[in-house]
Amino acid sequence: MLLERHKAERLRLAKFRFLIQPDVWRSTGTIDPEVAEQLRHEVEKIRSLTASDLREWVEVEGLNPTSPPDPGDTTGTAFDQVIDYYSTKRLKVQSDFFHHRARRHEQFDKVTRHLSLALFFGSVLAVFFHLLIKRIGDEAGPPGLELLLIVLAASLPTLGAGIRTLRLAYEFARNTSRYRAKALALDRLREILRQETKSWYKIKEVWYSEESLEIEHREWCRLMLEAEWLP
Repeated sequence: MLLERHKAERLRLAKFRFLIQPDVWRSTGTIDPEVAEQLRHEVEKIRSLTASDLREWVEVEGLNPTSPPDPGDTTGTAFDQVIDYYSTKRLKVQSDFFHHRARRHEQFDKVTRHLSLALFFGSVLAVFFHLLIKRIGDEAGPPGLELLLIVLAASLPTLGAGIRTLRLAYEFARNTSRYRAKALALDRLREILRQETKSWYKIKEVWYSEESLEIEHREWCRLMLEAEWLP
């Protein structure tokens, strides 16, 4: 499952990096066969990735920064259409995804934080009532109550430990802030692309946006692989 999601994201990265290449949007007819062949080769390489390839990929600490291509004279080209397409299909879609993830992780954080605390106090109360019944006498409560309290005293801390492990694995609070920051950054970038008039600055922002999204995806994959129950 994780590998397939990784492949899908890598294919998206390849798609949008391909579209913002000047050789693509400058073309008035057939795209340069060499450029198209490079894309086909990259797609086939991504489709054949294995779990070990994914683990090697996430171990890379950073990207080798590359300079954005020079758009040159964009008059009479499809440059503005590509930028509009990128803003709508890449930035807006990705921003909506990050906003959704931020809200989801925030909800999980609130629920699991309070639930873990409730389970802890529940186990304390179970122990307290069990000791109270033992002190008063076995006839102080209905049959089976003492056994129920023992089970609760033993099981509630286990459930609480499981929830704490879940919180450590997925880091709900940290990821809420991270996703929200990513979403706001993409929203800001969309605003910059709407206001900017110079082609060079537009292509530069788009180019670095893709590098940022790749870094974010690498961080997410690393986090998922660190969860022990995930393959």
